[in-house]
Amino acid sequence: MLRFYVGLIIAAALAVAALSVPARTLGADRQVAYTGGQLAMGQATFTQYCAFCHLATLAGNPSSTPPRPPLTGPRWAAHWQNKTAADLFAYLSKNMPYGRGGTLSHDQYLAVTAYILQKNGLDSDGPLLDDKRLPTVQLP
Repeated sequence: MLRFYVGLIIAAALAVAALSVPARTLGADRQVAYTGGQLAMGQATFTQYCAFCHLATLAGNPSSTPPRPPLTGPRWAAHWQNKTAADLFAYLSKNMPYGRGGTLSHDQYLAVTAYILQKNGLDSDGPLLDDKRLPTVQLP
């Protein structure tokens, strides 16, 4: 329980510190709107709840039981091809963390979604990634 509260405090501190840090913009065809603060919250949430299975590098762990898939790279892109960020968000919020789907807050799932998108090259500086934007973001 203490670990949970410490994680929340760290996530909040990172989010506040990162509010002034703009994210990069890669080009009009690959833009997603989210702020540095949302990315910081996503990274902190990922570190606390997801990195155990998917590793800090998002490389996944194919030797675990069950295998944990990568969250970046060609295999990830092939799986999520022709899907949207809304599909990714829905999957994460219903199924993750593994065996405890739906246990994070709505904002934490949005932040982790933004973090995964950023790690897959979809960067932008702008307002938060929200429910209205999720269906408009085509995954690679």
